[in-house]
Amino acid sequence: MGAGTRGSKPAQPKKEEKMPNTENTAAVETPAPAAAAPAVAATASGQGQKVILPSGEARVDYCQRRFKEGISRGEIAKELTKIQGKAVAYQIVFAATKHLKGKHAPAVAAPTAPPVAGGTPPSA
Repeated sequence: MGAGTRGSKPAQPKKEEKMPNTENTAAVETPAPAAAAPAVAATASGQGQKVILPSGEARVDYCQRRFKEGISRGEIAKELTKIQGKAVAYQIVFAATKHLKGKHAPAVAAPTAPPVAGGTPPSA
């Protein structure tokens, strides 16, 4: 290996900067934008947009119904992936079911017994 060849990269040509076309400055009419298409919920993927499944049921309602039936969030996500034909993340199902109490909901700590009147309880 010769000096200066180790670790060096070949020179990259600079990209040409595009300059605005100033030759033809005549006003050009642009067609008016077409009327906005009605929102289709089945293809909605943004935050706050309701996604409707092919059965006509809202995805959030499907998640909540299946979770109340005792199906785990992971299984619901897999079902939705098959139904919609594209990957549905676990987080989508969790967001729809986090407020519900069900078989697969995280356990809540059991309440502690109130203190015994008159001192400490006897030890066994």
